[in-house]
Amino acid sequence: MSQSTQPTASLSQPHARYRAAGLLALMVFALGMLLAPAELYPGDPYAWFLEARSIVHDGRLSVPEDKAAYGESGQFFARNPQNGLLYSKYGLGSSITVLPAFAVARAMGIDSGRPLLAILNLQYALMAAAMAAALIALASRLTTSNVVAGIFVLLCLYSTFFCQYLRAHTMELPLCLYFSLWFLALTEDRRGIAMEVLLWCALAMLVLSRPVFVLLVPVTSAGLLIRSRMPWHRPVGRLLRVVMPGVLVVLLLGIVNQVKFGSWSDVGYGQWRPGENVPAIGNGWNLFEAMVDPQFSLLIMFPVLLFALMRWRKFLSISPFAGTTAMVSFIVVGGAYLLTPNWRGEWSEGPRYLLFALPVLSLPVVLLLDELRDGRERLRRAALVSAMVIIFGGMAANQYAILTRPFLAWYRILTPLGVVDRRIGGLTPVLPRGVLLVQLHRAIEAPRAHPILESARDRLPPEKVPAYVRIVALESAPSNLFWFGH
Repeated sequence: MSQSTQPTASLSQPHARYRAAGLLALMVFALGMLLAPAELYPGDPYAWFLEARSIVHDGRLSVPEDKAAYGESGQFFARNPQNGLLYSKYGLGSSITVLPAFAVARAMGIDSGRPLLAILNLQYALMAAAMAAALIALASRLTTSNVVAGIFVLLCLYSTFFCQYLRAHTMELPLCLYFSLWFLALTEDRRGIAMEVLLWCALAMLVLSRPVFVLLVPVTSAGLLIRSRMPWHRPVGRLLRVVMPGVLVVLLLGIVNQVKFGSWSDVGYGQWRPGENVPAIGNGWNLFEAMVDPQFSLLIMFPVLLFALMRWRKFLSISPFAGTTAMVSFIVVGGAYLLTPNWRGEWSEGPRYLLFALPVLSLPVVLLLDELRDGRERLRRAALVSAMVIIFGGMAANQYAILTRPFLAWYRILTPLGVVDRRIGGLTPVLPRGVLLVQLHRAIEAPRAHPILESARDRLPPEKVPAYVRIVALESAPSNLFWFGH
């Protein structure tokens, strides 16, 4: 961001700003521990957990055959055709992310069960605190108010579907953190060696976690070239400094692919349902769905972005480089995801593949919140505040209802009925998923007519209905809290 647009108050009172950031990070950490889940997130994380465990215990990337018998062939693990060994099909960055938790677990003699879950919960709470610190650093560039910056962070974390991924043991939180740090370093005016190291390390973790982020390598080099203060009479040195680190990141990805999957260009996803999730121009309609789908809309699931759009033009005028970088990076990487059939990350909450950039894209809302401090235009201010309270409060309540239920509860309830579509019976898809789960649990506790239960009676043999009702009762119960679950 332009140095001339940075608030002078934040420079004259750095200790107050650091203290506020520290207090906010501490609060987010405390909430992370308080709302820690009572179960490990099923599915994808098992693969990189097993790889991280293999690194810590055996000093190798390949995973044991007996422990890799999980899901369909190629769904979570890929076989290297050159050595016949199995590897997590996910990027090495995912395993590196959770290495601290597994290293601590090994040092304490813990290998599984509730103690391992507690250590993972602790690491994710710490990452959530780091995410809060990164966001408040970005928000502080646009406001002199610690309160406004803090409100922005809390809205992003707890009034959106991001709330689910602060505690789920997936890569959504780490990717948001790495992307925010990358953006923070790239748009920093007073960039020294430390910021450049942060920039390339964050980018390397993005690329090693999900290869699609390799698309940010040229964006990074172009941004550095534009912002570089090196003299133009040294073009070779200038180019080497902004290009070579990116080349090394791509080279590192190729080496990892060669070791794990037997080819520099193989990213591990081709052995499960090959050709099924390939990007195609014909999938461009997904962009419309990403705006209006009630369960996967960016504007509904991340309402901070909706209010941020009101001040995007002002954000671009104040910080043209930061605004352009945010848009270009999302168009490049988010666009690649939107061209795939599985852009939603269907079984999970919200459009999780697009979450990585949403907090950064929502930064202009800081300008709107700052304007609300002005005592003028009271009627307009009251209307905006009322709308925010209703929308953000309702979304926060919905997210709390979801996070207290078992992970993937909604799909575990629908799967026995053979329902692929998210719409079922007479149940309107407009209702938030948290509301649906609460309604369903109440219907089980005090038996009454409910579209899902009625659909079960229509779709299942009579003798299987009681067992299905028990599944629904278990999955819709608020039991997924480490300290308070049952």
